[in-house]
Amino acid sequence: MARVALVVALVITLLGVASAAADVSGVWNLDMQWSGRETHSTGVCTFKQEGRTLTGSCADGHSTIAGEVNDTKLTWRIDVEQEGQRGRMTFLSAAPRVASR
Repeated sequence: MARVALVVALVITLLGVASAAADVSGVWNLDMQWSGRETHSTGVCTFKQEGRTLTGSCADGHSTIAGEVNDTKLTWRIDVEQEGQRGRMTFLSAAPRVASR
């Protein structure tokens, strides 16, 4: 089966309270704007950050996340299967800014 790579730009809203260390661990509500299309979709993912490594799951645990945090950028990948077709979705996002207290 052919592998399809999709790159998306998205806006993310954190549903929890971010710490001053800018750890992105937690439950995230995704608002996805797909590159080259007028398509818009939403989803919920749970991230766990350990250093620069990002893991977790989306779609109620049906899709596993593998990614990284690099300064102010988040990148993660999800392997998906839909209607017998397998593909990899690659997500790019800015990390949230954390206000100092």
